[in-house]
Amino acid sequence: MKPLRFSLTTLLVITGGLCALLATSRLIPPLGTWTLALFLFAVAAHVAGNAIGTKLRDRGSRSDGPGAARDHYQGQYDDQLTANDFAPATELRHKSSLSRKILWVTLTTAIVGSLGGAVWLSWANRASLTMPGLLFGAAAFGVIGGLAGFLGSSFLLVLGNASAE
Repeated sequence: MKPLRFSLTTLLVITGGLCALLATSRLIPPLGTWTLALFLFAVAAHVAGNAIGTKLRDRGSRSDGPGAARDHYQGQYDDQLTANDFAPATELRHKSSLSRKILWVTLTTAIVGSLGGAVWLSWANRASLTMPGLLFGAAAFGVIGGLAGFLGSSFLLVLGNASAE
């Protein structure tokens, strides 16, 4: 890939955005500043990853791209391949949507994680816990619980479908 190029306008916009972020750090608490910075960096990383992925996909699908020579030679061997040259197909090759069970498991584990996190935070930090801190911590535990529930249930669903042949 070619090295990144950007204009002076882009550099000034990024510098201005950083200055605005630093200026808001005087108005909002440090936790809010770091949360905002994390959100902005996550959005920037998502946009950059999407742009790089799109560029790589477009470059790979061109007729003169990196796989063009391989595709040219692959046509010579197509008539020599038989069905026995390939492994048997499994159920993992079929695309299917996740069931509603996963949605309910995710919501349940998010709620359980949020409530459990709130109870643990109120027990562990009795003297110094404020209501915004408790709510923020409970939300964080809820997100972690929901992600863990989604990961576990979707893995078990795919594993069950793959072994059900």
